[in-house]
Amino acid sequence: MRATTFLFSLLALGNAAFAHHSEERHADRQHAAVRRADASTPSSSSASAPITSAALMQAESLAAIPKEAHLVFNPTVYLDVIFPQANGSLVQLATAGSTLTEAETGVVPEFAISSNASSLTGFVVIAVDLDAPFRTAPVLAQWLHFMGGAFMPEPTADLSPNSDVVMLSSSVKPVMTWENPDPQGTEPHRYVFLLWEQSPQFCSQNIVKPNQSRALFNVSKFAEEVGLGNPIGGTFMLVAA
Repeated sequence: MRATTFLFSLLALGNAAFAHHSEERHADRQHAAVRRADASTPSSSSASAPITSAALMQAESLAAIPKEAHLVFNPTVYLDVIFPQANGSLVQLATAGSTLTEAETGVVPEFAISSNASSLTGFVVIAVDLDAPFRTAPVLAQWLHFMGGAFMPEPTADLSPNSDVVMLSSSVKPVMTWENPDPQGTEPHRYVFLLWEQSPQFCSQNIVKPNQSRALFNVSKFAEEVGLGNPIGGTFMLVAA
């Protein structure tokens, strides 16, 4: 098991079809009921409230991102993960280390970042399970749950009228589509989401293919091989069976 320190310091602190619906998504975000998952709130909470500004969410995101990812993590961009529910509500991973249910995470997530973040090449998002198949015996970790690139900010699709976060969208098919969490064992699994500015090598990479096994992925090795370097943002959630 790869085990090195994953440094977490707060500094300023899917699919691609959403690009053609930014105005509709903006209106939806303003009117949808939102459950803001946080580390101290049980996942059964059904509270409805507007999504708060990134500044407040960053202040609340004090839980350390898990170790064992073999990366130096000094984030400069806030990353949020949002799960649109079938009833029209949104489950937002506003606080790192929040506990969500399998049902809540059984949909393709959407992503949002700091509204002042920009990139000419776009952004890459990768999600991995550090605890596959069991947290006590993670012999298949890291399990790759998602990999997508060419994410760009949608200036008109913020999460609330005065929000300082903005939705991401991509017109490119993900390298690896979202696989719903299916944690085995009695302990919750740690699902880590990481954000990079996209490198030229990522566009032409053939290390990861859509039909390959998701088991035993090495996010740090992959990032090095395709020139991504260290992630600029990230968060994680806990999901129990």
